[in-house]
Amino acid sequence: MKKVLILAYDFPPYISVGGLRPYNWYKYFKEFGIDPIIVTKQWDKESLGEVGYIAPGYESEIEIEENEYGTIVKAPYFPNFPNRLYLKYGPVKHKTLRKVCSLFFEITQFLWVSGPKKELYKAADEVLKKQKIDAIIATGEPFVLHHFASKLSSKHKVPWIADYRDPWSFGMGMENFIYRYWNRFIEKKTLKNVTFITTVNNTFLNNIKSITQKNIYILPNGYDPEFITNLQPKQKSNKTLTISFIGTIQQWNPIELFLTILNQFVIQNGKESILLNLYGINNPQLIQSLIDKKFVNLKEVVNITPRLPNEEVLTLAAKSDLLLLFNYYAVIGTKIYDYIGLKIPILFCFSNDQQALLLRDKHFDMKDYKGMDFDVQEKLIKNKNAGFIVQDTEHLLEILNNCLIEFNQTGKIKSQTKDSGEFSRKTHTNEFAKLILDIKSV
Repeated sequence: MKKVLILAYDFPPYISVGGLRPYNWYKYFKEFGIDPIIVTKQWDKESLGEVGYIAPGYESEIEIEENEYGTIVKAPYFPNFPNRLYLKYGPVKHKTLRKVCSLFFEITQFLWVSGPKKELYKAADEVLKKQKIDAIIATGEPFVLHHFASKLSSKHKVPWIADYRDPWSFGMGMENFIYRYWNRFIEKKTLKNVTFITTVNNTFLNNIKSITQKNIYILPNGYDPEFITNLQPKQKSNKTLTISFIGTIQQWNPIELFLTILNQFVIQNGKESILLNLYGINNPQLIQSLIDKKFVNLKEVVNITPRLPNEEVLTLAAKSDLLLLFNYYAVIGTKIYDYIGLKIPILFCFSNDQQALLLRDKHFDMKDYKGMDFDVQEKLIKNKNAGFIVQDTEHLLEILNNCLIEFNQTGKIKSQTKDSGEFSRKTHTNEFAKLILDIKSV
């Protein structure tokens, strides 16, 4: 059995979509001939939101946990100066000072092993000194883990794999010209000794191909088949047509347009006719303020929850009649796979709404996606017959009214989703394992 060292900053119990990918490798690798060793941050279960991301570890020494899946090496975490300012004074005070200091640390962490994440490097280095490791995987972001993996690969003569859950020097967060090209320079340099690269979709693959000739393989995101399958047979007991949305609301997501139509629907059909659950959204205060000021009819209709563990939020979402998905354009996203796995009809908003497109043009950074397919989600939903492609706000109101009629007549919205087994994370882990087992020693 080959041993693989995996650098993964995001990892349970931290609640993030990014942590699910390495967690499922950890969960399934042994079934396919690989013994995983995860190196991650010490996550405090009591503090798992934005503050938890930069909160200090609970011990000053490395903690090691072993179980039937493999080994988790939990590195201590010591916040740097801007982190400490944030933890002490919150997000508003000393904002400019924090930005300047953070930029300094973001740059220098690639010049030498520095910054709060260096403890993951040190922990991984200790593992490599003591054990024979056959390959190193770094999953990002944060992409400094790729830099660490490259250095460790050279130092210990172990092949390494770069996994991209997100783009590094392309797209969102790279508006500053100097910062963008600094990252592109570092990215090219880091990938010089990589064995191969994995990423989640064709959009990211094309971006990465523009800076390296290394082999790149697509390992899509997906859903946990064991957990999702256990949820499917449960009967819903909703007395109200229930729509649920999971996760982050992006700036280009037309949430206000959706609430506008929902408000009209409630005026026509009554507050008891529909329920909208917003599970674990990133901006609950903003949405609640919007409801309080503009959509008072929705105060009893919209339910907002804080961030929840993935299994808990999927258990809640499984009781829904419709699952709301906003258009991510050239990026396919992660939650669509859970939605398809649950086999609950997707309400996809919007394919061609003029106001939504204006939001896209204003907030979605498209310069790195030029010429790419902006309909990947829509095509996937159509291919799997997984829900409703909502053209615009007028079409949304029509679909909601039709769904209410069906719900009142049958007590549910019929799902016609085709088999979704190809999106199982276990299947993807098997594919990844085959690639790793084919690696020859450096």
